[in-house]
Amino acid sequence: MKKNIDIKSAQFKSILLFVYDIIAVNAAYILTMLIENDGKMHWDVMLERAIPVTAIFVLLLFAFGIYSSIWKYAGIKEVANAFTAVFIGGLSSVAVDIIMSYLGFSSSELKNGCFSAPFYIVGTMLAFAFIIGLRVFYRLARRNMRSMKLHGQINRVMIVGAGDMGMIMISELAANNFSKGKPIVAVDDSPYKSGKKIHGVPVKGTCEDIPYLAEKYKIDTIILCIPSASAQRQTEILRIAVRTGCKLKTSPSLLEMYDTTESTGRLRDVNIEDLLSRPEVKLNPDVCNKYIKDKVVLVTGGGGSIGSELCRQIAKYHPDTIVIFDIYENGAYLLKNQIDSYFNGSPKVAIRIGSVRDESRLKEVFDEFHPSVVFHAAAHKHVPLMEDSPLEAVKNNVFGTYNLAKTAVDYSVERFVSISTDKAVNPANVMGATKRVTEMIIQYFQRKCSGSTLFAAVRFGNVLGSNGSVIPIFTEQIKNG
Repeated sequence: MKKNIDIKSAQFKSILLFVYDIIAVNAAYILTMLIENDGKMHWDVMLERAIPVTAIFVLLLFAFGIYSSIWKYAGIKEVANAFTAVFIGGLSSVAVDIIMSYLGFSSSELKNGCFSAPFYIVGTMLAFAFIIGLRVFYRLARRNMRSMKLHGQINRVMIVGAGDMGMIMISELAANNFSKGKPIVAVDDSPYKSGKKIHGVPVKGTCEDIPYLAEKYKIDTIILCIPSASAQRQTEILRIAVRTGCKLKTSPSLLEMYDTTESTGRLRDVNIEDLLSRPEVKLNPDVCNKYIKDKVVLVTGGGGSIGSELCRQIAKYHPDTIVIFDIYENGAYLLKNQIDSYFNGSPKVAIRIGSVRDESRLKEVFDEFHPSVVFHAAAHKHVPLMEDSPLEAVKNNVFGTYNLAKTAVDYSVERFVSISTDKAVNPANVMGATKRVTEMIIQYFQRKCSGSTLFAAVRFGNVLGSNGSVIPIFTEQIKNG
């Protein structure tokens, strides 16, 4: 029912516009004649030319898509199309009058200069003003009504970066009638842009002025539109913006906006990762392929945050099989489905449930798969919890690593990589101490088994997004004030 009402309403609006344009075209020429002839009106002449001239104007407006445009979203293109249609209509009206004169209509009036050059120029300009004026007024009225409804609730926005992306972001906010925020002020590091406007939004200073301007204009949200800036400069600007206490959002790059294969091209909240100025570490595909391709790779703790990302990265280098070994089945199951879906079943993914504490279970899995490479990510990582349960940390992190390393040697594994932590450096807590011991175990086996199995330990920092990371705790504390 609602859909039928909406359709009828749209049809009614189109008919109203159609009737309005007919009146507008004729009113424009009538008004021009009155101006040109000091209030004198030649109704017989105007009536003779009204039908053909009006028909030409309406047909041209149809041809240029004026009636199919959604004017509440209209921009320069729609205005340009309307101008072109009216301009051609104005030229066509000259041709109509010449033809009518040639055929014997209105000849005396034409000879007496009733239709002079200014008549056609002014008449065409007025026709354009009348036709486009109503539509522009409609759009502005809708925007103002929306602003009045949201008065006092409007999200006041500062745009950082008065470039291409800043312009696009301001246009997007305006197209949504400022329901997601109204741009109040912009900043840009370019001194040339200071004091100017971008889409009507004043550029009031540089990025160093963000805290002052945010307070002055009572800004609620800061949108960073600086995709072309260096990573270091973006981090500097983010740190300035953080001091304001405003909500922070960032735009994608222009290239990302057209990337349909990823969920990019959207305005998003600033993440903690954006505050890191260091570049992303790129893996060397040649080195990874050399010892992973066509091999069986076992990942302990494979269903966890670190282990699961290891599995995703390993899958890119075409191993024969990835064995996910974990005590927690749900995470492992979800990861298997994800890898199978993304990589279409190649490599093969197997899940085996068990604990690194259980040496007999480890031997069962090694007997079944005979892995060539082992990544050891299984561990208790929560620092405060391990302070309360130190024996569990020792059992899992220390003895679990020993059991796995010993089994790897017994089954002639080619490479063994243990995931450690920076907290193993001069450890100040139980978790860090147990991980330091695991590194010593890896060093022991590397010395003992030189030539058969290559052992290595790699220290991770505070891995963003991992289950043991303190970053989510900080983020939640910030959200709660």
